[in-house]
Amino acid sequence: PKAPTGVNVAQKENSLYLQWSENREEDLHSYNVYRKTGEGEYGLEAMGLILPSYEDFVIEPGNTYTYVIRAVDTAGTLSAPSEPVTQSF
Repeated sequence: PKAPTGVNVAQKENSLYLQWSENREEDLHSYNVYRKTGEGEYGLEAMGLILPSYEDFVIEPGNTYTYVIRAVDTAGTLSAPSEPVTQSF
């Protein structure tokens, strides 16, 4: 599948809210969200998302978080990662 596009992140009172453009490919199954803190490595944050959004409540003040989104097709193939988005909390 194609890499998700249009990713943005917004800070809410107790969370970070991500949205991206919906992938219109017929064989799209879901989306996975990956997150890293500071200069760390990306880890799988959420998988199997049907809607093109995610709200992260597991955050700590003073940290900077970077996210990428990958689409998953019905065969289980992952797309390339989206462009990263970064937000401090």
